[in-house]
Amino acid sequence: MSRQSRISILIGAFSAGVTLLLLASGFLRVPDHVLHEIYSLKQKILFSPPYISLVLAFFFSFAIAWVTLDITKMSLRFLVAVGAFLICLGASWVLSLYQVFISPFLPCVAILLSFITGTIFAVATKIGQRKLVLERLFERRLAQSRLSQLVDSNQSVLFPGVSTEATIVVVAVQNHTELMEMMSPEACVAMTNFCLRIASDFVVESGGYLEQCDGESMRFVFGAPIADEKHAIKACRIALDLLKRLDALNLECDSRWQRHIDFSLGIHSGPVIAGVFGGSRLGGFSVAGNTPDFARKLCAVCSIYGCRILTASDTIELTHDSYEVRPIDLIRLRKGNNRLELYELLAPKHTLSEERTRSRDHFWKGVIYFREKKFDQANEEFSLARIKGIPDPVLDYYLERMESVRRNSPDSDGVF
Repeated sequence: MSRQSRISILIGAFSAGVTLLLLASGFLRVPDHVLHEIYSLKQKILFSPPYISLVLAFFFSFAIAWVTLDITKMSLRFLVAVGAFLICLGASWVLSLYQVFISPFLPCVAILLSFITGTIFAVATKIGQRKLVLERLFERRLAQSRLSQLVDSNQSVLFPGVSTEATIVVVAVQNHTELMEMMSPEACVAMTNFCLRIASDFVVESGGYLEQCDGESMRFVFGAPIADEKHAIKACRIALDLLKRLDALNLECDSRWQRHIDFSLGIHSGPVIAGVFGGSRLGGFSVAGNTPDFARKLCAVCSIYGCRILTASDTIELTHDSYEVRPIDLIRLRKGNNRLELYELLAPKHTLSEERTRSRDHFWKGVIYFREKKFDQANEEFSLARIKGIPDPVLDYYLERMESVRRNSPDSDGVF
């Protein structure tokens, strides 16, 4: 049971207990009698169901307590309470037309007690203010279900900083310069926002945190602010689903603007420092470190290799063989002599067709022969990897690279 539910039950129980004491003391007997007489002036009230007012009072005690804690805007809380008042008064009057008398005073007292008690708790206590603070911090960048987890957790709302493992997904518009040159500013902004809005909504509702978004790229975090051991698996799955959605959106873009957006995705997993960065004018929850920077670089070099989703061995090791991939390059890191394998993310495990599986396997063998400088064997494998009628920019990249090496041009390692 969530913290909000427990507190709502306590406030509701308090309000229900007070209304029960009022009923037992006979405090509301006089106003009930007066209202009964007023209704009887037009027609005789024949039936007054026992305990109905008490049941309604108990219901509104708990319902208004929960709503008051769940809603963070004071004006909206007030409107809900007033609406409940009007419902009780209106229902009492309507039922009187059918010769049934139900007093609205006891339910109205319960509504007032729960509203006042819940509002005081929400405004005057740190626990009550917790949801409001987190909503302002994360706005709509985090799904409501994930925000509720934070509200119920013991995580400090200050987020002073913590080192954690996370996966970063960067989505970039590769042809933004071309779009700016060929489209009017209004059309360019409209088309870009159309895609970025739907894409960001999808990733956020799927469990990612939207850390950054501008006219050229978006950056999502998995594993923070809520820790998740399967952050890499979730990030890869959502990235593949997102790519399908972006392809569908491009069909709409072709129809409406006669243009399309070239998206690329970079995925990288590793340590990050997560916390609230910035000041009162501009700040928010973010992550820092080499991991988000490397994810951005992976996204940028997609255009060099011709792939659409690029990741590295650090992420692939965490996915426990959950996805089909093919090798892209073996790069050398600037710091030290460490090397890192880059992969193109293709599909979930065991979902490739036989033809694409065969193509991937031949491509993999071709890359191995290429690194061993066995160019004849590499060329044969690359030829077998070609699927007739389906463009493969990555395969074309390797064929051009192999031809360049054959012409005695140096083949330097990529450096990140």
